[in-house]
Amino acid sequence: ILPKGVHKGLALQRLADHLGVDIRKTVAVGDYDNDVGMLRAAGIGVAVANSSPAALAAAEYVTVSNDEHAIAAVICDIENEKIRL
Repeated sequence: ILPKGVHKGLALQRLADHLGVDIRKTVAVGDYDNDVGMLRAAGIGVAVANSSPAALAAAEYVTVSNDEHAIAAVICDIENEKIRL
């Protein structure tokens, strides 16, 4: 069990800080309630199509399901400027 207030969004922020990356230039992909903080913290939050309702609500974009190569689809959407940072 994680300490109160610790979540994936905080981890993403700390990683971005450590790497010297502007959090607004990050993309997070998630599918469940435990990803909500990360989806909200990222510059762009992407939920997969078969995500939980909470993850879908927290995301700015929805991509294909996690059974359809979602990460590859997100990368292609960034390259094709369908998702803009």
